[in-house]
Order: sequence, then structure tokens, then C-alpha cells
Amino acid sequence: MSSKWALAVIFLLMMGVSDSIYLTYHHYEINILAPEAKSFCAISKTIDCDKAATSAGSMMMGIPVATWGMFAFFFIMFFILVERILYWEVQKALYCFIYLILWLMAAFSAYEAFVSFAVLKVVCIMCVILYLTMVFLLISCKRALGIGHLEFFLLLYDLFFRSFSRTLLRKGASVAIIAVVFSSMIAFGLDYKFQNHFTYQRMTMILGNP
Repeated sequence: MSSKWALAVIFLLMMGVSDSIYLTYHHYEINILAPEAKSFCAISKTIDCDKAATSAGSMMMGIPVATWGMFAFFFIMFFILVERILYWEVQKALYCFIYLILWLMAAFSAYEAFVSFAVLKVVCIMCVILYLTMVFLLISCKRALGIGHLEFFLLLYDLFFRSFSRTLLRKGASVAIIAVVFSSMIAFGLDYKFQNHFTYQRMTMILGNP
């Protein structure tokens, strides 16, 4: 991978993580403390992050979409960092797999954008920043790989079909498992912490105003 563009990928992943952490925090703040709580970007009927956070589209399987996003960004970041730290030199095909995951994340972001803009008819500023981050992340990852679309698909084909390697599978799976463990601990740990924090604030407000 190109070192310059690889650094850009890490930077954008950190931006995605930071934005997702805020959106998770904001989700619980608005949903638990409403109507007392109001975010900085609840400016008008159109520009309203709070409406987006309280919509049905903000949840998936009972967990905020922002938390899933936080997990996904952390997973990719840890996958790359762990592989580099261990110097296992996992072949480029696995980075193509990461690029494929980014495309799936981008597709889901496009769906969320459609729901926000076309269905809810609101603009969430922090969500838009996340959408733009995904666009630049895809561009940077593609540049880091330095391959064309045909080579991208050929490498994936080699990875899973033509030259399937148990050694490569073991290394790739080990890196992925480590990344999943760390990502889950941080993302869902923060989710739990935010939920408890605002639940406690709500109970304090209720008990303080009988």
C-alpha cells in the first residue's frame, strides 16, 4: 500500500470514529433527556440533528446506527494497525477485502442519507460530515491500494477461490478476531457508558423535580 495514502486512510478512519462517538453520545442524550436536551445543530426544521437521532432509522437491531458505525471504523483501523504491528505481511488481497467492507459501509451511509434527506426531510450536520468522510475514505483507500477495478476483483478471486491458503486464512482471521475484540470492547463499551450516563441524569432530574 502507498504509505502516503495509507496515512490518509488512518486519519479519515479516526475522523469517522470521532464523529461516530459524538453521534452515539448525541443519540442517547436526545432520546433520554428530551425535551430538555437540544443539540447545537438543531437550527431549523430542515437542519435538525435531533429529529434524525429520534427517528426509527437511527436504530438497527436495538442499537444506535452510530454505534455500529463506530464499531466498523474501529474494526478497519485495528485490522490495519494490528497487521502492521505484527508484520505478518498479509497480501494485498486482504486489503481489497477491507476496501470491499468500506463500499458496504458507503452503501449503508447512502441509504441513511436517503432516509434523512428524502423521507425525514432533515439535514444532520454531523451525519453529513460522516458521509463525506466515507467518500474521501473510499478514494484514499483506492489510492493506497494503487490498483484498477479489474485487479481488485481478481485479487479477491485469488484470495477466496484460486489460491486459497490456510496460512493466509489463519493470519487474516487472527488479525480480524483481534480487531473485532478491541472494536467491540470500545464501541459497545462507550455505548453502554453513554446510555447509563444519561439514564442516571434522567433519574436525577425526575427525583429532583417531583
